[in-house]
Amino acid sequence: MRDNLFFLTLISAHLIGDFYLQSKAMANLKKDSLTMTIKHSLYYGIPFILLILIFENSLGLLLLAVCIHFIVDGIKFALERKKKKGKTLFGLKPRWIYVIDQGIHLLSLFFIGTISVAELRGGILLESFNLPLVITILPGILFLFKPANITFKIIFGGYAPLEKDSISISGAGAVIGSLERILMLIFLGLNQFAAVGLIMTAKSIARYDKISKDPIFAEYYLIGTLYSILVTVIIYILFLL
Repeated sequence: MRDNLFFLTLISAHLIGDFYLQSKAMANLKKDSLTMTIKHSLYYGIPFILLILIFENSLGLLLLAVCIHFIVDGIKFALERKKKKGKTLFGLKPRWIYVIDQGIHLLSLFFIGTISVAELRGGILLESFNLPLVITILPGILFLFKPANITFKIIFGGYAPLEKDSISISGAGAVIGSLERILMLIFLGLNQFAAVGLIMTAKSIARYDKISKDPIFAEYYLIGTLYSILVTVIIYILFLL
């Protein structure tokens, strides 16, 4: 049980450090700046250090997680610097670079989560406030917001329609996506499956005019909707079911 909790806390810390504590500007700048890469790694380490309150003798493992993250990002930075302008890294598209990068980070956390788990001692917070339950569901909740939005933009951004005169509010799409996913998760948790259909209906009505007149947008809209449903169902099965 404790090994699962430790691994889940690592996942939560990773999501906070790699997504919520990293702005879009920082993500762009660290491609060309080693200083920014180091700064990101320092920010990344903040939630890991705080985990000492949950597992009091885990400092070494947590520092190892941060160091591995810096090494991976450092290697990525070095490769980015060597690539020719206008060409992708080793012929890989950005979406695959992102998937590989996150996959390596998660595998490293899984490896760390299996080290010396038997020797871990619960900290002052582990038995408080029903914290094990919070630890169990927190990674799923965290992913549904900014990480899910960023993942969608990177993987499916190539399907986005080109809009010269957009009248949409900046960031509204991300907010809508986050809200629909968290609402779907709540309704799934309450076994109100029909209510999920109401969310999709309300969303479609708001976009009906654009969907009916722009087939390219309609396809992109459908991809986004199916992505939200798929991600939410997976999160529900993995963390709440």
